[in-house]
Amino acid sequence: MKRPLAFTFLFSICCISIFGQLSKDFNCIRIGDVLVKQQVEYKNPGSNGINIFWDFSKLKEINEEYKITYSKPSLQGDSIYIMGDYVLNKKQVNDSDLIVATEHNTMYYFIVTNDSLFQLGHENSSVKLTNSLPVLLLPRSMSKGQIISTEFEIKGTYSGSEQINSRSKVKSEIDAYGKMILPSGDTLSSVLRLKTSQVYFEMQDSFPLVIPKNEIETYRWYAKGYRYPIFETVRNINLKDSTEIFATAFLFPPQEHYYLDNDPKNMALLDSIWNANSTNSFSIDSQTSHGFTRSYSIYPNPVENQLTVEFKTKGKSDASVILYSSTGKIYKKIDKLNLTTGYYTETINCSDLPSGIYLIKIITGDQIITNKIIKK
Repeated sequence: MKRPLAFTFLFSICCISIFGQLSKDFNCIRIGDVLVKQQVEYKNPGSNGINIFWDFSKLKEINEEYKITYSKPSLQGDSIYIMGDYVLNKKQVNDSDLIVATEHNTMYYFIVTNDSLFQLGHENSSVKLTNSLPVLLLPRSMSKGQIISTEFEIKGTYSGSEQINSRSKVKSEIDAYGKMILPSGDTLSSVLRLKTSQVYFEMQDSFPLVIPKNEIETYRWYAKGYRYPIFETVRNINLKDSTEIFATAFLFPPQEHYYLDNDPKNMALLDSIWNANSTNSFSIDSQTSHGFTRSYSIYPNPVENQLTVEFKTKGKSDASVILYSSTGKIYKKIDKLNLTTGYYTETINCSDLPSGIYLIKIITGDQIITNKIIKK
């Protein structure tokens, strides 16, 4: 059944702090843009927080690049736009606010209203799915600590006849800031990470069961001056037994963000970064009294088996990585002497540790970093 577009939203926005980078003006999708996407090896997204260092330099390509295009929907007759099961009257909407993203053979439907971006549904030759209400993806501005949550039903068909009826809850938040190294070896500072979790619930005669079915966990890394993400990981988890259904990752090579030629707002940001001599506010590097610059990343957290610790040194330094209990008992200690400038990775086997809360300490020269670790 075709449905008129009605905006009665069931989303909540909880503001905890005022500090952010994502906004409609700088990060909303646009008609006419083309984005290059490439599948690469999956890597654990790592921990959340600030001053995080993400090293994607060793990831290998899996498939060839392909393009995502953003266009206007086709006008039916002279007055109607049809986007999935949504019917929109040309007189009641702004043409530039209706966007179709085409990825391979799938079309994703979006609308911009009240300075915010919403998704209506998607379809391809096999599946047609419509959200019972437009799902908020990007408000006018989004800050760290701000949580966007939407609950809705998904209805549609598979192979033209099999009915699909599900309930879903989507939650998004900016959970980390830092710096990233790309497979090309290029380094980007002023990076934030957007975490989106979508949980699907089983439906029986339109009645949602208590136990959720599966969760799709998506992380997207945005760099200052780029409208679209630079990197993305997607992981599908069976919530009934906590098994992983699939995990994959995608790179959006910065050098192929061709829309920047027609994006003066982001080009101005990039120009300011390129011309600046001082460190910007999102840099994860910390300066020590000896002029050394270091950064770190610890993941996964919570950990079940293997814990990875990544850190950087700039200048000659000794380093220690220590894992100990909240009472001070040392479980693991790694000492490295006479390190030179570079990136270092250490792994700690945590499989034999009792479940609980631990502390990990990274000591490099005169700098000490302490983080809390949860052992499953």
